[in-house]
Amino acid sequence: MTTSRRLTAVLTRTLEVKADQAMTAGTRPSAAPDEARDLSEPAPPLRVVTRREPPRRRTRALLPAAAAILVLALVSAGAIALHRGSPEEHVSTAALAEPPDGWLVPAWVPDGMELWGLEFSSWSGQDRRSEPDETIPQLFGDPDAGRAIYITSSQYEVVADTAEAVTVRGESGHAGPAWDVAESDVGQAITWDERGGTVTALYKGTTRDEAIAVLDSLDWRSDDPADGFAPPDDDAWALRAEVPGWPPASHEASFSYSQGVPSATATDGRPGLWIHTEASSQISAGFLAGWYQQGSPAGDTTRPVSNYDGDSGRLELFWADGRSIIFEPIGPSPVPQPSRDQMERIARSLTVAGEADLGALRDGVGAKLAALPVVASADTAIGRFEVHGENSFMVLCLDRPGDGPPTCPTDRLSGGSGPGGSLAADADWTVDGTWYVGMASTTDDFTILSGHDASTMPDAGELAAETTTDGEWTFYLVTPPPDIDQVCVGSRDGATVSCGFNRPVP
Repeated sequence: MTTSRRLTAVLTRTLEVKADQAMTAGTRPSAAPDEARDLSEPAPPLRVVTRREPPRRRTRALLPAAAAILVLALVSAGAIALHRGSPEEHVSTAALAEPPDGWLVPAWVPDGMELWGLEFSSWSGQDRRSEPDETIPQLFGDPDAGRAIYITSSQYEVVADTAEAVTVRGESGHAGPAWDVAESDVGQAITWDERGGTVTALYKGTTRDEAIAVLDSLDWRSDDPADGFAPPDDDAWALRAEVPGWPPASHEASFSYSQGVPSATATDGRPGLWIHTEASSQISAGFLAGWYQQGSPAGDTTRPVSNYDGDSGRLELFWADGRSIIFEPIGPSPVPQPSRDQMERIARSLTVAGEADLGALRDGVGAKLAALPVVASADTAIGRFEVHGENSFMVLCLDRPGDGPPTCPTDRLSGGSGPGGSLAADADWTVDGTWYVGMASTTDDFTILSGHDASTMPDAGELAAETTTDGEWTFYLVTPPPDIDQVCVGSRDGATVSCGFNRPVP
């Protein structure tokens, strides 16, 4: 499985939340798309340029499309396609105003909510194009009429126990009900490999046989699968939308809020909320998936499409101009969580902030974490490790002489829970050009694993660690070799693996 940095962060947080929910509720939530709501001022209007010229002759080149990222895009109602194609192609094009030059930050949160975690980054299209064999997401047919095929390199998963073997584009594949990374049912899908890469096609309003026939008829535009498939000659399956040049440049930020010090236990009664925002240089990825699933919202592309899971409280909103926001309540039931109305109000409050603004917020969070009581500490080769926390919330900080106050990671807020009810905390630092990973735990029922490639599961075995103790706490300092890009924690029985650390990009 291959992921972008954004999806790694979002998926990791999603899996953490799902794990917490499974431990407390013992059930797997399901979600269904709902009707979009008008949540903010209209996005910049689409400038549409229509071209109606004969399709070019094409030659087929079967190329790989790596299993990668849940990618989505936008378009207006009608026959609008967003792509980098030739003017000879029988399509329409649309252009948007420039996206916000900065990060989307909530200007309002419910009373009592405090910021306890923050992570932000920005990526250019060139920075993020790490997989040369990813195909761009494309939408064919008429989703507003309920008849569409959505093709992408993605993490949509055909449910194994209901999948059936099929042949598509001359390759062996599987077809059946599918789920997305948030474990939402996304309907019927076909997945297959072409030259080492995985392609997934969601389809609706047609039979499986017809969907396979449409897929068989498509030709790649070029030798680069990033150019996607050429529009078919059949207007019944016209190319409606696509993301030209995936992955797009973007500004992304994640925020963790809590009423008081965060807690992973229901008895503390402290509701929390994790928020992920993105301002992208391309059409909002989620808008395309939402358009496929729901149709365009009331025929108005200035409105967001939304997905809401009433069981978990997860809310996703995607706008046409590249904005998106994802909400995940933090903390197990029955702790009262922010309501959907409150989350929508947060979405309406989004403002654009610069790097200095985000840096100031991060410094404030770090100081708040460092001010928490020291629970345990130990000296290591790079400085003094300190576990700061309260109740079940723990964070690992590094205190180095001459560097000022302890530095505490603002992006490692997993609640402090470890295996079997134990407490744990972890963090990573770059010190004098060397990457280090630190861990602290009240149990040793885990193993530290490593991987050569951060886009796959760990493949390089266990990592040695310098260890020291303070009471019931054991501290681990790992210095990953230069060829190791990923550090994970796995249960000793091999049943679970959590990969939370990737080598920092220089």
